[in-house]
Amino acid sequence: MHEFGIARCRHLIFCHTASLHPVVTYGRGVTDDALLIGRFIDALNLNLVGSELEFQVQRRIVPALGRIPWAPIPDRSVIGSINEPIFQAKVPAPRGEYSPVELGKMLAQTPLGILGMNSPERAFLNLAG
Repeated sequence: MHEFGIARCRHLIFCHTASLHPVVTYGRGVTDDALLIGRFIDALNLNLVGSELEFQVQRRIVPALGRIPWAPIPDRSVIGSINEPIFQAKVPAPRGEYSPVELGKMLAQTPLGILGMNSPERAFLNLAG
């Protein structure tokens, strides 16, 4: 999870470490872990409903949400790769013209160098098998 601002509005971005699939939501009012996890679950549902990933989320992620571990990011290349979507989010939305859901979907379809110019959405689907 990373916090960033667009047009004086606090946003949170959550990235799946292996695929870098992003989920973006507003960060206002998040003050503790319980609110953070609740906001993540709501954003995950909003971002992935109606997509190919919805089934995978219901099958693999939702059952594990009660035991989400907080862990450090494994290495600096992952941190740099997570920063890339944050910078991309700020470019098309300097005045907050896009909702967090629209930003998340746009970022999920954007090719990333660390993924071999594959998109996070395709990388996540490939992990699911």
